Amino acid sequence: METPQKWESKDGRGRRRVAEYIRHGYLPLETNTGHRQQVSTTMEYAYDDFVLSTLARRFSHHKHKQLLERSRSWKNVMDNSTGQWYVRGRYSNGSFIKPFNPFGYPSYITESTPFQYTWFVPQNVSELVEWFGGAAAFIDRLNFFFSEGHYDATNEPDIHVPFLFNYAGAAWLTQKWVVNLTREWYGPTAEGIPGNDDAGAMSAWYLFATVGFYPVCQGGGGGIFGDEEVKYIIGVPQFPKVTLTVQNGSLVVVANGLSIENIYIQSVSWNNLPYLRSWITHSMVSGGGTLVFEMGPEPSKWGSDPQDIPIGC
Repeated sequence: METPQKWESKDGRGRRRVAEYIRHGYLPLETNTGHRQQVSTTMEYAYDDFVLSTLARRFSHHKHKQLLERSRSWKNVMDNSTGQWYVRGRYSNGSFIKPFNPFGYPSYITESTPFQYTWFVPQNVSELVEWFGGAAAFIDRLNFFFSEGHYDATNEPDIHVPFLFNYAGAAWLTQKWVVNLTREWYGPTAEGIPGNDDAGAMSAWYLFATVGFYPVCQGGGGGIFGDEEVKYIIGVPQFPKVTLTVQNGSLVVVANGLSIENIYIQSVSWNNLPYLRSWITHSMVSGGGTLVFEMGPEPSKWGSDPQDIPIGC
């Protein structure tokens, strides 16, 4: 929980310039990180702090509240002077960089656009929904992101974004876009994986996306933001049946009625009991069981009631 020594972060190791991040609540553009990327690093550090807060809480470390508060540092690089919220480069005096293009590739963002990195708040998507003006505005913004081609399936920073519709009560849109993306970007050819697989990241995305659930936020649980367990956000199953060997047996995922047209979840059952929530927990996955989906050609309201929407990590 201590600031690393200079030698520990030399040549890009560890959390570069973490002292400046702590002092300002973000990495100013003047900060020499060795790789620039000050805004994307700020977003990543905020998530790191969330995971550290979870660890600290489980060990009853006194800094867990401080770390949890610091995990909200993503807000410090958000700017809405364009009429929409985007992450944006910020100087140490608090001013934001000009000119600004949310769809360009500036040096203060790692291999992405500001628009793509704006969604990188996996530790508290619910707060991001409110930040954007509520569920309806959040859904509109997400639809714009995908329909106008801003999503990048070839790189990691935004590959969790298709699953964020669940947090706004629109699980059917997660189902729509996940199916569209798997069909567009993946296939049994020499170019069947988009971009560099990066140690298996893209392959893992496809496996989660087609089995039917995805880990938007790992490293949470433990009562942080009201959660006791890590969640896997339900997407859409794309195989009639999948059996996974897990810690305590088998997890079986069945998609009844699945076809090219039948991509929308009509209902779900878990071990023969109705299941309404649009996420499952890690204990469900590791403990094993049977998750059955009834599929159809039209969107349904499954997973849209307030109590069935995921909150936190």
